[in-house]
Amino acid sequence: MTHQMQNPAGANGEACEDTLLASRDTQQVTSAQANNQDLVVGAITKNKREALRVTLKSFADLRQVDVRIFKNVHGVDVGTPQGVTIKPANIRDMIEVLERAEIAAKAEGLV
Repeated sequence: MTHQMQNPAGANGEACEDTLLASRDTQQVTSAQANNQDLVVGAITKNKREALRVTLKSFADLRQVDVRIFKNVHGVDVGTPQGVTIKPANIRDMIEVLERAEIAAKAEGLV
């Protein structure tokens, strides 16, 4: 059986006001919930048992970027004390530093 989505637009192509309001309300709730929950942005494999995970988290009512090593222990990823938190205002600075590290690594033939 195939699933078809209904078009929320009216006969003249205008979006139904109820649909727009429901969409707006859902976005607001989702945004509010995201501010209170951890958001895993991504991870980089370090080795067979460890990964470097980047998460947007709340610490003492402040949202921070957490860069932490996670170990796989019996099939479960467990955060370690090895890591750093970065203020969101410093993300661009961190990216620039990592770009310089990439340039240096390329100059040494590592990448």
